[in-house]
Amino acid sequence: MEEFVTGYCRVLDSARTVLVDLDDRCADCCYPDCAYVGECPVAERIAVLLAEKS
Repeated sequence: MEEFVTGYCRVLDSARTVLVDLDDRCADCCYPDCAYVGECPVAERIAVLLAEKS
């Protein structure tokens, strides 16, 4: 199953849409290794989606 998450990305300094593959537990961005993961609204949503899936 796949989900799309949109929000501001500090790495790109712009809006971003990220595809999250819940079955493979991965995203097409730097999550979870991004330097800004602690303050990223996109990463926060990805973490929630992955937690709901487990």
